[in-house]
Amino acid sequence: MRKLLNKLFLLIIILFPITTFAAGNISVSPTSLTIEVGSSKTFTISAYNTIGDVRISSSNSSVASVSTGEWGTGMVEEGQNKTGTITVTGNSVGTATITLNIDAATFDGDDLSGQSRSITVNVIAKQTPTPQPTPTPQPTPSPTPNNNNNNNNVENDTRSNNSNIKELKVDGYELTKIDNNNYTLTVPNDITSINLSGVAEDEKAKVEGTGKHDLNVGENNIEVIITAENGTQNKINVKVIRKDGYYLEDLDYVLKNNKTEEVDITIKNDTKLSKEEIKKIENSKKIVKLNYYDDNKKLIYTITIDGKKIKEANEFNTSISYESNNKEEILKLANYAEGLIVNFKQEGKILNGTKVKLYVGGKYRNNSLMNIYSYNNKKLSFIENKIKVVDGYIEFALDDAKDYLITMSTIPENENVVVKKKISVIPIIVGVIGLILLVTIITILVRRKKLKRTNIDE
Repeated sequence: MRKLLNKLFLLIIILFPITTFAAGNISVSPTSLTIEVGSSKTFTISAYNTIGDVRISSSNSSVASVSTGEWGTGMVEEGQNKTGTITVTGNSVGTATITLNIDAATFDGDDLSGQSRSITVNVIAKQTPTPQPTPTPQPTPSPTPNNNNNNNNVENDTRSNNSNIKELKVDGYELTKIDNNNYTLTVPNDITSINLSGVAEDEKAKVEGTGKHDLNVGENNIEVIITAENGTQNKINVKVIRKDGYYLEDLDYVLKNNKTEEVDITIKNDTKLSKEEIKKIENSKKIVKLNYYDDNKKLIYTITIDGKKIKEANEFNTSISYESNNKEEILKLANYAEGLIVNFKQEGKILNGTKVKLYVGGKYRNNSLMNIYSYNNKKLSFIENKIKVVDGYIEFALDDAKDYLITMSTIPENENVVVKKKISVIPIIVGVIGLILLVTIITILVRRKKLKRTNIDE
């Protein structure tokens, strides 16, 4: 099935030519390894201008085994180079071949499926280090007497040599002491300066380097110098790290101190928000955007939680994967339409009002119109259609499903593909008004009839 999808991808590239890049390829380096038993080494897979998967296997796992059996390029952009590192462990003396079977296609129209790459692994016995001779201790030379008359002046100097710090602090924060000469502090991104103060043990010593210090994003080193009465100096380094953004550990701070309605939090690909943290977002009534970036600082996805729409605070898993155990079933229901499957690792209900913004620029061009379907209970449900790709991203609301299909195709409605009908408010309003008018007219007619009978009786 994967080969079929790659061939479809290749056909799309041929039918809809895109900007030409250098020929796509997949390579490995190095092509041979020598490993001691019980040790490990790595090799690198490089995929340039290529999208697809590589299956990895060892000809003899009892001799040499690999850390994973599969590696994929993920959602790469055209012309992009994606690399991965695979670990090989030597298990016993012998020779094995690591084979990489390629199931991929290049952006310039070549089908690499069926090709393979190999690494020869030679596992040798663990080497015993040669013991080094113990060095013979050398006699310590006797100090040479110093008859310098200036020593008398030093001995007679009654000024204090105490250059120790008694107290060192930052207004509003608590410094972490590493040792007597090193302190550290981490502050949120919106803290642009700190006020540092210090007191020496000896009241006659002088402290320099305190006061207000402006902070750059990243590491800031502040030197505090304590000069004793006799001129002896003691230097202390205070390392202050100003964060480049807000992180999950800053959630409390940013919800209380940020005056805007929307706040951005940088997350990891395995970040989980506790029930208590979700409750804080609910109470704040703020919109919190959870942003995941790759190693190149590129935004991969944003999960938006609206505190005003949360109905029940539950633990929330922000992890997203582009592989699903339901992949074959989803493709079957979608008549094998070309698309992207997204899996949310959240267990249980998705928080009400949650949206996701996904990067799809590696697969779809800007202004492409995408249709969104969710998969649940062996059925596909239509979520939204004609979502335009803007700057490589699409955004849509989530329901309680874990799997979603993003495709340019429209899947025909049937017993397993449900199109959720949107309820129009206008017909309801018209119906209510009509009912009110009808009741009013009937009431008027009944009253007139009763009045007429009363007149006749009289």
